[in-house]
Amino acid sequence: MRRIILLGVALLAAACATVPGPSVVTPREGVARVSQLQALDDFRLDGRLAAAVGQEGFSATLAWAQRGARSELELRAPLGFGTARIVREAGAVRLDTSRGERFDGPEAEDDLAARLGFRPPLDSLRYWVLGVPDPHRPVAGSTGDEGRPSSLDQEGWHVDFSDYRVVDSARGTYWLPRRLTLLREGVRLRLVVDHWVPGES
Repeated sequence: MRRIILLGVALLAAACATVPGPSVVTPREGVARVSQLQALDDFRLDGRLAAAVGQEGFSATLAWAQRGARSELELRAPLGFGTARIVREAGAVRLDTSRGERFDGPEAEDDLAARLGFRPPLDSLRYWVLGVPDPHRPVAGSTGDEGRPSSLDQEGWHVDFSDYRVVDSARGTYWLPRRLTLLREGVRLRLVVDHWVPGES
């Protein structure tokens, strides 16, 4: 009986040794990931956006190109202007519509807010889509494993992340979220990223 017990223990230990454990991200790896992505100022993404603002809502396709401090977003949706191109650079916003209209500065921000029903957090959003907090603003709280948050609170927005994926590029390998949900005062935004191109240049 003693031999049988010892054999069973040995087999169990061997079986446990061959089963891989869960992936663990160390604090150092987490900090490195956050720093890597906060410094990433060159990326493209294509995705789908769904918004609920009070009792209203809309859906749109989104193309985002980040080049340094310049953010370019193209929304295609029935928002009263069909297609909108939004450029954010040096703290200023420009809005071009498919009707040939152009708005600059505060006028562009006010017009965009009126059409969407809320003011989009463009400055912080360029970091949130990468799955990291905006390094220029305080973070009220976050949850999740080291370096890959499942949620964070910043600038009055609550952001949930899910379905991270590994994306390879010429400049490195990145863990990037595929789904984001943003909540704030009756506004709910859901973004699904279908295609990532990080670090093109």
